[in-house]
Formats: sequence, C-alpha cells, structure tokens
Amino acid sequence: MTTDERHDDTSHLRTTDVSQSAIAYLRHMWARRHFAYSMPAERFRSRHQNTVLGNVWNLLNPLLTAGVYYLIFGVILNASRGVDNYILWLVIGLFAFRLTSSTVGRGATSITARQGLVRSLRFPRALLPVSTTIGEIMTFTFEVSILFVFAFATGESISWKVLLLPFVVALHTVFNLGLAFIVARLNDSFRDVQQIIPFVFMLARYLVGVMVPIDRFADAAPAPIYYTLAWNPMVQILELYRWIFMDVPVSLYDVAHALVLAVAVLAVGFKFFIGAEHRYGRP
Repeated sequence: MTTDERHDDTSHLRTTDVSQSAIAYLRHMWARRHFAYSMPAERFRSRHQNTVLGNVWNLLNPLLTAGVYYLIFGVILNASRGVDNYILWLVIGLFAFRLTSSTVGRGATSITARQGLVRSLRFPRALLPVSTTIGEIMTFTFEVSILFVFAFATGESISWKVLLLPFVVALHTVFNLGLAFIVARLNDSFRDVQQIIPFVFMLARYLVGVMVPIDRFADAAPAPIYYTLAWNPMVQILELYRWIFMDVPVSLYDVAHALVLAVAVLAVGFKFFIGAEHRYGRP
C-alpha cells in the first residue's frame, strides 16, 4: 500500500475542530462511528485466541467468578439468609457490577493506552471511551446468556419483563459511559487514577448490594450513611436487572432516580471530557 493510499484510509479521521459545539462534536462522532466499534470487535475476536479453549473463556470466567463468590458469601458467610434464590440474585449483581467496573477501568486508560493513535490521527477523542464501553457490552452479552440459564435452572419463570432488558442495559450503559468519560480525562492528567480505581470498586462491590442486600445497612449504619449508599444509581440498576429475572419489587421512583442520575452523569462526563480535547496526546 502506498503512502497516498494509507493517507486516504485515515483521512476521514482528520477533521475534528476542538472549538466546535457539543452538537457539532456529536455529529463528528456519529460520522466516525465505525471507528468506535471496529477496535472493540477486533479486540474481542483476538482476546482468547492463544488459549486452548478460546472464546469459551467468555463463559467460563463469569461462571468461575460466580462460583467463588457463592461459596464465600452463600455458603461460608451465609449471606443468603432472607434472599430467595440467592445464587441467581448474586450472579445478577456480580455480572452487572462487573460491567460497570470493567467499563470504568478500561475507560480510564482509553486515552493513555493509545497515545500513538491519539498523536498521529485527529478524530473525536470521545470515541475511545465509547469504544471501550462497546467492548465491555460485547462481553456482557455472554453473561446475559448465562443469566437466562441460571434463571431457568433455578426455577424462575421469564415473563414479559425480559422485553425491557434492552432498556435496562441502555440505562446501565449511559451511566457507565458517563463515568468512563470522567475517569479518562482524570487519568490523562493524573496517571494515579488508574491505580486507585480497582480499590474504589473493590469497596463499592460491598456497598451497592452486589453480595448483600443494601437494606441490611439500614440497621447497621447511621441513617445518613445508609441513604448516601442507597442514593447511588448503581443500586437501582442492579435491582432493575433482578426485577427482570426474579421479579424483585422496583418502584417507579427507583427507575426515575436511576434514569435522571445516569443521564446527568453522562452529560457532565461528556462535557468534562471534551473540555480537554485539545490536551489529549500531548507529552
């Protein structure tokens, strides 16, 4: 391939004006949307190609993780008391929480890990956190298939609510992408952020109702702390997944609460991210 041909292949990525409005920026992103999902698709295809089982690990990894946590919390610590069908309840929490933690963790390095690309091509940098978010959703599709298997195997009847699963995943993705935008900019300025994130999520896993219902903090923690924890939209998002697969009660207030905060996080995160567009990739 000649130099001119290589230039033609990437010329569609070289037209981003950092001073443009957010609406114009979104139009540029949409025009280059293929760039956002081609990278995660290739990464997904090649992730386990050097292993014996290949992409079977996309199923084995979440299954093994669920088994370990069920042994610790469901059997040894007896965290299942008062929760019907605890194993499905736990698996839903683990898989949904993993989607957030992985999206944010990879989003934090979406700029810093692609410095060569960022410095050599001009394109909307927001496509990089979007790309990592799409990649994690691809993995999540395998986990959703496991949730259906667990639901049938444990006697849960799948109702019409499953039709709302795309809405819940979309709501979840809005929240995750907003966080990914925020940490991507922060990590570009302070590389310590990517080191701190795993510890933040290690703690959050115990505080948003993944392994233990959040209501148990009502008696164990002071009221201000409990309400602060319950205010986290991730709590409502987990319950929405459980509502679909287990018919766990969810109020319209919970849905509205999660929706408003998720959209707010995305709007703030997007504006925060593109505010430093001109700085990304600079030494």
